Amino acid sequence: MRQFFLAVVIGFFCLGMFTWVFAQETVPLTASPSLTAVEYVLPYPGILPDHPLYFLKLLRDKILSFFITKPVRKVEFYILNSDKRLSMAILLLDKNKTEMATKTAQESAEFLAKAEVKLFDIPEGGDLSLNSVKDRFDKSLAKHIEKLQETKARTSGVESEKFTKVIEELKRLQQDFNRRK
Repeated sequence: MRQFFLAVVIGFFCLGMFTWVFAQETVPLTASPSLTAVEYVLPYPGILPDHPLYFLKLLRDKILSFFITKPVRKVEFYILNSDKRLSMAILLLDKNKTEMATKTAQESAEFLAKAEVKLFDIPEGGDLSLNSVKDRFDKSLAKHIEKLQETKARTSGVESEKFTKVIEELKRLQQDFNRRK
């Protein structure tokens, strides 16, 4: 009897280790070119501009930017800061702080412009990671345009016009990047 009980317990244990999989029909999805999202994840922004200690974050970023000497690393840093500013703008808009959100979105575009200038100052054969940085810049730029168009749809009046100007600036930046790359 003891052996039978042990065999049953071991049997249940072994059956519990396996998961059952059932077949399911897949439904083909039709992708619309206008609805495809850019495959690029924005970073968590951390402290927002409405926080009292935000100036410390700005100071830290300026110090870090000063001490980064490698051009590729500096471009990556500018892209990261731009991505964080975009995330901040989205979160500020969620908090109904549209004026601060538009200012932060403009700062985001300025960081991308700095990144592009530095990106094309780097000699072609200088760094092996240059192509990956260019690809990251291109995806970041596309994501910025996508997110700002969504953000613009949530605003009206003067703030919507400011977002339109930022989007136009980013589109010019994208055209310039595509022409030079």
